[in-house]
Amino acid sequence: MDFVKDQPTDDNGYGQTEGAILPILNGRNFHVQGIGFLGQPKVGPASVSLYFVAFAKYASGGHVSGCWLGVDLDRTNVFGSKGAITGFQYQQTDGTTTVTNQIRINDTVIGVRAGATNAPSQFNVIVASAIPIEIEGNNTRISGNFLGSSRTGCMITIQHWIQPGRKTSSLKATLKLDLGETIP
Repeated sequence: MDFVKDQPTDDNGYGQTEGAILPILNGRNFHVQGIGFLGQPKVGPASVSLYFVAFAKYASGGHVSGCWLGVDLDRTNVFGSKGAITGFQYQQTDGTTTVTNQIRINDTVIGVRAGATNAPSQFNVIVASAIPIEIEGNNTRISGNFLGSSRTGCMITIQHWIQPGRKTSSLKATLKLDLGETIP
């Protein structure tokens, strides 16, 4: 995802060999709901890493809900990606390589928004992505999603990084697995 930078030395968070089906640049309070995304981890002759939804520079307050990412509507065929939903910070520089400001992807909701009156309609199904969700931001809510579901079971990985320069960090996670229904 190559887009115009403030300074040529800025780091936009994405490389020239990364792309997205739905890139959101400078969009605030963007909501995508009920869309199916199918792909493959690498596309094109340049072997571009594919993301389904990618938030970039000032794209805060986004909400992805009720989407099927990487699995066809037949619930059998999977067409994954390098990453399902990403949001990488933009690092502004002083014209050299010195970072002067970090623009993070804040207030993002993946799945069910707090206080939702119809939570099941906001569940996302995310299958066959090397990294299902990766957001560099604050106040991110990930709730009510089916991650890594397959015919052989369910695999969920939660990773948490402490932001450089911070002395403390916290992660609050609630995980509930209901294996009562088998996905064909």
